[in-house]
Amino acid sequence: MGMAQSRIAKIESLDSTPSLETLNRYAHGLGLEIKLTLKPFLHNQ
Repeated sequence: MGMAQSRIAKIESLDSTPSLETLNRYAHGLGLEIKLTLKPFLHNQ
């Protein structure tokens, strides 16, 4: 995966705030891709 096992463990334990680049490398190592969707807030009236 190109990432230290200790770093992977930290991500998996939710004990860090990894960058998007780190998450992308993690996802790629699992054969996945990250997909971001931006949409407007729904305002309560």
